Amino acid sequence: MKYLCLLVFLLMLTSCATVLNENHQSVYFYTSKNVEHIKLKDSVYELPVRINVPRAKEELKVVVVTDSTDLNYTIQSELSDRFRYLNLIGVFFAPVNYAVDLTNNRRFEYPKMVYLDPMKADGVLQDSSIKIADFSRNRKYSSYEPDTQKGDIYFYLTISPFSYLNVELPEANRKNEGVGTGFGEVGFSYYYTNRNYLSVGAGANTTMIIFPLYENNVYAYTIKLANFHQFNRLNVGYGVFWGRNENKEYDYDKNEIVEDPTIESSHSTVGLVAAVHFEVARNFHVGFSYKPSLYRISSPKKSINNHLLSVELTYKLRLRNKKN
Repeated sequence: MKYLCLLVFLLMLTSCATVLNENHQSVYFYTSKNVEHIKLKDSVYELPVRINVPRAKEELKVVVVTDSTDLNYTIQSELSDRFRYLNLIGVFFAPVNYAVDLTNNRRFEYPKMVYLDPMKADGVLQDSSIKIADFSRNRKYSSYEPDTQKGDIYFYLTISPFSYLNVELPEANRKNEGVGTGFGEVGFSYYYTNRNYLSVGAGANTTMIIFPLYENNVYAYTIKLANFHQFNRLNVGYGVFWGRNENKEYDYDKNEIVEDPTIESSHSTVGLVAAVHFEVARNFHVGFSYKPSLYRISSPKKSINNHLLSVELTYKLRLRNKKN
């Protein structure tokens, strides 16, 4: 148990942007004719071109070289979506994560595609710089639609910052409920149509608050199979799950914590799944799921009324693109 706690603590020290973003990013430059050259620092490239540039807070200076004049452009950096959204809970629950990202240039990004419009650069009369944007990122994302296709496969990782459990403990002849933080779910999604997919995942939730790590807690381990319908950025799913609930009590002594807990109660259940997710940034979803347990399949077998409600932050990684 102490190694698991150590692992959780180390993960809390790991920042999202630092891990997921690289030191460099790819930027695609192009113009209407694509016959010019672009100068970036001491290098000259023929347009159109994709260049790996280092992430930085500073503006990126580029020069378009034509037969008659040089056109100067200044491209602003901004905070990446991964820094903005994946660190939403870091400010409160893992401030070290947030502090690491705040000192790292990986939290910044430039537009992924840059159109160098000659009408916006006055390189003939003035040596002026202009600021351009990636087709106005906010307006671009407001009209964004997922480009999922039949046959796509995604791996997903879900973090549950808040979970509510209400579990009947047959051996203790009582119910235990509480709100916890941490844990989540991992799994895979397969698109059997362009807008519908099956999701298989395994997860864990607990009434454990991050600190203290040792106390009496209820743990819920689940394996789910769900069918999702995708309406633009809104994902609505339903399905079934198998779950195992454990109530663990830790024995304390004066100077040390006993690693092996006394399991007061453990039992297996089956139930239903309902989930709603919204894609707030590309491949990053915020939502919640509800898993009511309907029947206990371990002894003593009987109909039950357990509840598991979770707030979910999910990042999806495409493993296979059918178009490729």
